[in-house]
Amino acid sequence: MKKILIIVVLIFIIGLPIVGYFYLESRIYKYELLEIGEKAPYFELKTIDGEDFSLAKNEGKKTLLVFFKTNCLHCLKQLANLNFIKNKINSKLEIIVLSESNEKETREFKETFKINFPILVDDRGIIKNKYAIRGVPTLYLLDEEMNIKYRRVGLKSLRMDEKIISEFERTNKIPIQIYSDIQEEKIVIDDFKTSISGAKAKEIALKDPAVRNFVEENIYYPGKCVEIISLTWLEKQQMYKWIVQVIELPCDRPDKKANTLNLVSVEIDPISGQITDRYIMKEIPEKLYRELLYKEVVDYSFSK
Repeated sequence: MKKILIIVVLIFIIGLPIVGYFYLESRIYKYELLEIGEKAPYFELKTIDGEDFSLAKNEGKKTLLVFFKTNCLHCLKQLANLNFIKNKINSKLEIIVLSESNEKETREFKETFKINFPILVDDRGIIKNKYAIRGVPTLYLLDEEMNIKYRRVGLKSLRMDEKIISEFERTNKIPIQIYSDIQEEKIVIDDFKTSISGAKAKEIALKDPAVRNFVEENIYYPGKCVEIISLTWLEKQQMYKWIVQVIELPCDRPDKKANTLNLVSVEIDPISGQITDRYIMKEIPEKLYRELLYKEVVDYSFSK
């Protein structure tokens, strides 16, 4: 009897954390966006320019809601793609952008990139919670009755978004074959399929001796003051490459100018995975770095 009791207790002790883990995973990590066909929750907010906005007043207009953060490169790329598509196909679609960043950061973002869409600030997360937002960019496409016709998290190719918007405006729905294309689309930036993912590019860059030396010499607090980003870069010759940047963020250091960054940038061929170039820059003004970086990413879209 004692043995049986011990076995039951052991099973309970071992099993409880496992059950708890899967329960939490199902409740927290496995989130779902609002359902297609569901009525979009109404909300009212002021735009960054101080104008009143009410989603209820958008009834009768097809509307695209875009949730983003100012420090999200894919979000910026998404906005650039939408800007290009709207201008190219003369879309009547009303595009409303909701920022999770604070008002100051959002205003700087709007001024830097000359965003033409109305931008609302939802830094308290009220609208974010209504729309079950867990990642950015998130898109919700609404018909004239404010019913959800399409939604997704993440960036897709320029061609895919153009196909979605064009078909939706023409037929008021997105055909099954387009949904199929969306599901099949892998890592695609402007219709270019890479064999090396962003995560793999980071791994390759961080093994590079020049990067390791830079980190050892310049990163005083690696766990706190460093950021590693990867992005797909569009060159003037229409060639693509992965760029991985290891950046020392502004920290309290007596030997470095205030509000400056040190970084090492590694260029990687997206097909072969080989490093093609690298360079180190020190004491770059933080604001200048941000503007140059983001403008390079989106200049081709926002300028058209």
